[in-house]
Formats: sequence, structure tokens, C-alpha cells
Amino acid sequence: MPLVHDVGQGVLSALAFQGSLVTASPWDLARRNSSSPSGFVSAQNGAFHLDGGLFRFYGTNAYWAHMMTDEDMDATFHDIAAAGFRVVRTWAFNDVPSKPASGPYFQILSGGSCSINEGPDGLKRLDKVVATANKYGLKVVLTLTNNWNPERVTARRQISGPRGHVPNDYGGIDAYVRNFKPGGTHDLFYTDETIIKAFKNYVKAVVNRFSSHPTVLAWELGNDLRCSSTLPASSSCNPQTITKWAAKISGYIKELDHKHLVTVGYVVSKPWVLVLAHNKSSDSGFFCLECPKLFANTTTPRRPALAGPSFDGSFGIDTEDLVSIPSIDFGSFQISPEIQLFPVLAGVNPTDQSIGDGGRWIEVHSQTSQLYGPLE
Repeated sequence: MPLVHDVGQGVLSALAFQGSLVTASPWDLARRNSSSPSGFVSAQNGAFHLDGGLFRFYGTNAYWAHMMTDEDMDATFHDIAAAGFRVVRTWAFNDVPSKPASGPYFQILSGGSCSINEGPDGLKRLDKVVATANKYGLKVVLTLTNNWNPERVTARRQISGPRGHVPNDYGGIDAYVRNFKPGGTHDLFYTDETIIKAFKNYVKAVVNRFSSHPTVLAWELGNDLRCSSTLPASSSCNPQTITKWAAKISGYIKELDHKHLVTVGYVVSKPWVLVLAHNKSSDSGFFCLECPKLFANTTTPRRPALAGPSFDGSFGIDTEDLVSIPSIDFGSFQISPEIQLFPVLAGVNPTDQSIGDGGRWIEVHSQTSQLYGPLE
């Protein structure tokens, strides 16, 4: 199964999907024939495959792709392909509280209800993204929601610039909570049946739209999933909260679509190497080394170097349990230099430690990946 690693900073949000440490999940093997349909990427025998051969690739983030004009979209995907990239990760969601004055939107979340926009300024823009990617021989990873969604104007801050200018301005988890459970905590998204039903309704609309389209490489459940965001977490949120949700939603996607791969998002590490640079903070692929497991049968041994919130489940993420969900085909992790991943070392220059910690972070994920599948 794939391991994804994401290295932070970059104006373009450049992403390099690279290498492979892939094994097909039991769910995937049970639902497919031994040979995958033509044009669809699969995860088999420790590697990604496409049409009978290995599929290795570099890619880029373009979360904003559906906001562009047709002309700009065509030029952008042309340039991405010309630069040698083969995969584009993009937002397949755009939640708003009311119809905007201009620009695409995919779903209105308002008054305790939801309404999906199937029109030319709605999901037909996503159709255009997939069609344009296909025109230039690119694959897409479609992300279904986002952990981060500050309100555009609050007492503390204001999102400046046009709508969609930043990746956190497309709705997401907190938008669902504000709509269905005003005043509620962030993690109600993972547990409240009304919210889960609404999210599954949206997932169904998008997944069914592209279930037979080989341009889609994978469905990503969400970007940077955690227990908290702009809205705080409840005291009961823990790694099992998100793991149970990920199992439920990924299983639901597999019921709708058995041809495409499914991944949790930039939180986990199954054997696949992805390098992503972007200009925002990340989950980084956190661990919960001593947490009880729902799916994992083994765990990375705790040692003094693996201490602190990156390894104790503080963020609500348990990499090892998430990668063990049968309906998850590959995972990912990322590195952002500004995030303190390991305990501070006395007498060591912070920049030097950040550089060293990056290598250690890749190493610990590589070691973890070997617990779940062979290195290629």
C-alpha cells in the first residue's frame, strides 16, 4: 500500500508522487478481478500498476482547478503535463452558506439542510477538471473535504482576497458542523449521524459521477483530518473517533465504486512515497504508539526518540490504525518545516534540528510501512 510524504512550502503547492511500497487491501482484492480495468490505477504486489505495467509518477497540487476559466484550466493542465507531472490533486468540494455573487460552488450548507449544485457553476466544473486532465494524459486525486475552514469574517480574523484564494476557503468539516450543529465541536463531523448522512449524500453524488472514469486515480477522504480545527474538539475525541469514521466512509465509497483506490488523506503512511510542497500546515502523519487499535495487528515500538504529541495521539490521528483499515488502499504523510515533530534537543540550532527531524520523520514512516507491506 502506498506511502505518501509531504514536504512543506511552495507557492505552487508542488507535489511529487514518487516511488512505491504498495500492497492491495483485502477489500480491494475481494472486489476486483486480478487484472484491473483498462486505464485504472491499482495497488498490487508492492507497487502501483497501470495497464499491466508499473505506475510511477510526480504530481502537483491544484486545489483551485475548478475555479479557473476554461482557457486558464487548459493552459494550466498543459503546462503541468509538459513539466513531466502525471498526477494532480485537487479539491472535489466547494461548500458555501449561500449562493455566491460569482464563481463556482458545489454545495450550499444552510439552515440545517444541504443542496448540491449540479449546474454549470457547480459539479459540471469538476467534470471540466477531469476532462481537461484526461485531455493531457493526467490522473487526478479528488479530495472530498477539508479539516480547515475558518469563517471568512470573524472577530479575530478575516480571509482577504477573492473567494477560493486560499485552500481553506472552500468549506469543509467546520462548515458542516456550523450548519447542522451550531455551536458544536469540530469532531461532531465524525460522529453525528445527521452530519454523516449529509456528507455521504455529497460523497455519493461525486463518486457516482466519476466511478467509471479512469482519469481518477483515487478518492481522498479529507485533507489534514484532525480532532480540532477552527472549531475546538470535544473532550471525547480520540484517534479511534477518526479511525471509525474513516472506515465507515471508505467502506461506503467502495460500495459505490470498486474501480478506484481510496486514501484517508495526508495523515497516514502506507507504502508509497509522495513528496508534497505547499504553503500551509499539515497533519504530517501522526502516530499513537500506545493507543488501543481497531484494525492494526502490530505497532511501532515506542522508544525515547519517539515522544511528544507527534506520537501520543494528541491530534486524533493513529497512522498505524488508519493504514490497516481494509477499505483504505494507500496512505500519506507530509513534512512542514515549521512543525515541531520531535522533542527539542538542548544546544542544537533549531534550523539544524528541523533538517535532521525531516530525515528522521521519513525514516520512522519508512520503518512503519514495513510492518504492513514489503518495500519494493
